[in-house]
Amino acid sequence: MKEVKNILCPLDFSEHSQRACDLAFLLAQAHRSSVTLVYVFPRFNYYDLGMPGMYYPIPMEDVNALMAESKHKLEAVAEKYRYQHPDIIIATRFDEMSEADDGILSAAEDIKADLIVIGSHGRKGLNRLLMGSVAASVLCHAKCDVIILKSS
Repeated sequence: MKEVKNILCPLDFSEHSQRACDLAFLLAQAHRSSVTLVYVFPRFNYYDLGMPGMYYPIPMEDVNALMAESKHKLEAVAEKYRYQHPDIIIATRFDEMSEADDGILSAAEDIKADLIVIGSHGRKGLNRLLMGSVAASVLCHAKCDVIILKSS
């Protein structure tokens, strides 16, 4: 197995990404690797109402509030892992307003990631067609190894 020094773990604050984080840190301990937690803030002029194709305009001040909240969540996750794993170097990266897969792939190249550990929501049918699969896109386009944790 090739050396793993830099692990990238994308977050969306879901249970799926939490499981991926847990695995990323287990692997980091085993390989004495660093971990970069990345959150990609979505590029949107509209807010998703939870149903594919259902959107409404969102004011910029609301976007800024959501962005600040997301940054806070990212740092809170990092602090939790810093406390649990004081021997692991942990960095965070907040990518503003890009497509999730593009932001993850860009972060992987920037930090020269040897491994990406990502959770999958397991979307099927129309949801997958309309929303795509970030994990599948990362797997296809990453220049490093990728581990995808399926939804349970």
